[in-house]
Amino acid sequence: MVAMTQKLRCLVCTTSSLAIPSLEALHQSAHDLVVLLAKSNEDSDGIFSEDDDSGVEQWAAQQGVEVRQLTDQTPEALRGLVEKLRPDLGIVVDYGREFPESLLEIPTQNWIKLHFSQLPKHRGFHPIRSALWHGDRSTGVSIIEMGEEPDKGPILANESVPIEAEETYGELSERLAQIGAPLLATTVDSLALGTKIKRKTQNEKSSSTTPNFGPRHCQAPWWREAKIVLNHLRSLSPSPGMTTMIRRERVRIVKGGPMGKMNAPPGESGTFIGTRAGQLAVLCSKGSVFGIELAEWPDGTSISAHELVKALDVKVGDLFV
Repeated sequence: MVAMTQKLRCLVCTTSSLAIPSLEALHQSAHDLVVLLAKSNEDSDGIFSEDDDSGVEQWAAQQGVEVRQLTDQTPEALRGLVEKLRPDLGIVVDYGREFPESLLEIPTQNWIKLHFSQLPKHRGFHPIRSALWHGDRSTGVSIIEMGEEPDKGPILANESVPIEAEETYGELSERLAQIGAPLLATTVDSLALGTKIKRKTQNEKSSSTTPNFGPRHCQAPWWREAKIVLNHLRSLSPSPGMTTMIRRERVRIVKGGPMGKMNAPPGESGTFIGTRAGQLAVLCSKGSVFGIELAEWPDGTSISAHELVKALDVKVGDLFV
């Protein structure tokens, strides 16, 4: 380990604009920055790819920060590029790819990661979606020291964050990015100054891993309770969205939620039971009812509940699947 300095050459690896608040905080703290942009791992349809390179590139161009685009995704090419960049400290922020172990030995002060959860909960690529999907009331941001096992390194700093009742993935992502940025910058400053940081070992007994989100997760789960349907909608909003089929037409649900206590008739989950307060009432598990308030056609055109009923001639007893 080399002697600590007050200024570090930091290599920030990311795949999305959620890293911009962290980049801004690090830039303001006067550390030397290099950004390595990559494409995230995608499922077969690419629907959970959340790349937003343009936002990072635009920010870097305005601030005069060097950006390298990873075009060759092989571990060997990545290692070669990182070696050429010669970082003192490697930093990972929303890097939706597998991280090769061979990179760990390159920086003189190891790698750290900003993870958008209160570790050890929700390890993996989709911690924010996972927290909403499971209906968590709180989440957090964690700074960890990276090691051979993904997301299992010691915690250098963390902060708990409450989740608002109807907060969506897009809203919570932006908020966590803003909260995590100063925590990351403070941690980097402490490492640069040689300040002793208390490392906290993660408790494996309370750990969890995010689902491997794919196309099947986008289908509205009418067989669950309405409050769980809402959690799924929140975790998928604004993109890729929760979808359903009605009268052989696929629509994307934009806005909706449980309709409270209703005298719902017995029937199969997904049954349309009428229009209530401008919403399409859909029967869910245990007699609960989910109201669809706003939807979209596949081309992105918005359609209200009333317009949807009229356009598809939806009748009581029709089934959403």
